[in-house]
Amino acid sequence: MAVLLAGPAGAVTPADQMRAIYRTDAPISAFSGEFLAALPLETVQTFIDELRDVTGPILDVEEADDGLILRTRSHDMTARITLSEAGQITGLWFGQPVPIDVSLEEVEARLGELPGEVSWIVVREGEVLSRDGGDKALAVGSAFKLAVLAVLRDEIAAETRAWDDVVRLRNRHRALPSGILQDFPEGAPLTLHSVAALMIAMSDNTATDLLIDVLGRDAVAEKLGVEDLLSTREFFALKSSAGLRDRYLGADGPEARREAAVAAASAARLDPGKASMPHMAGIEWYVPVERLCTLMGEVAHLDLMAIPSQSVPLPVYRFGRVAFKGGSENGVLNLTAQFRDEQAQDVCVSLTVNAEGGMEVDDVTHGFAALASVFRD
Repeated sequence: MAVLLAGPAGAVTPADQMRAIYRTDAPISAFSGEFLAALPLETVQTFIDELRDVTGPILDVEEADDGLILRTRSHDMTARITLSEAGQITGLWFGQPVPIDVSLEEVEARLGELPGEVSWIVVREGEVLSRDGGDKALAVGSAFKLAVLAVLRDEIAAETRAWDDVVRLRNRHRALPSGILQDFPEGAPLTLHSVAALMIAMSDNTATDLLIDVLGRDAVAEKLGVEDLLSTREFFALKSSAGLRDRYLGADGPEARREAAVAAASAARLDPGKASMPHMAGIEWYVPVERLCTLMGEVAHLDLMAIPSQSVPLPVYRFGRVAFKGGSENGVLNLTAQFRDEQAQDVCVSLTVNAEGGMEVDDVTHGFAALASVFRD
């Protein structure tokens, strides 16, 4: 939910301009010509109208260290505006609206209206506070990477590895983005901490496969609670080739499936177009939300879980430090976060939606933020 173009700040304050545009008739003079060339006023107005339909009109705008905090009668949210020297808007970004004063019953009813298969859980210090289908294994995308990090944490705690150990990138680790490591040279030396940080903060797929290779897929599969584990390269390879996919899905037992997946990763040319096709049953990571919260509890304290990311749907000003990992593909979305409530107790919230016909991502993230908000205060 963001549009961001950088520009130097001017004399008019960002709060002034936010008050001017967050209404039904945002003045064209508030925006620079460069901004409107990229996003016509009609597009901006439609976006703001849809956002305001959710939040209601602004009651107050506060200046914060990292931008603005907008408050309405029913929501608050973060926003950023960059201004030209003339005070016109050159960049505009809105965070996820977070409901206030909403009841658990209202939120659970809203989550129940999401399309497809839905499961969620809220756990505070081991006590389940809300759940629906918490033990049901749905596709969770990159959220499975929490298990990779948890195995690495275990080995570091056992002193069999150290964060500053150096590993080397090999061609067999290269997957499709997200991430940046797929563009690094063969043999590039990297510390385990750097690789793990990229896996979490950027959801770097090549970093993930490098760690699976180092740690062993059996250890990660056991931590995840699955019979066998796909690497991300294998996932993309199977989506790229119908023949290899059929061989994998038709394989008899975990060992045969693993052989088929490894063969696919070696044989297939990874196709970015096919990788973005809708979720294909059996080609994913299927994990219950209750296990994701268990894994999050094992790794939430790690320093790399606090690396800032705009993908985190829970704002810092409201939730403080948030450990977050999500996962998605076409028809799949998981959001898992851990934060501390007002009594300094750890709360984990995990929500998964699998919808064959697709979903409105904003509806899911809004529901997730609402569920977390209930247990923050």
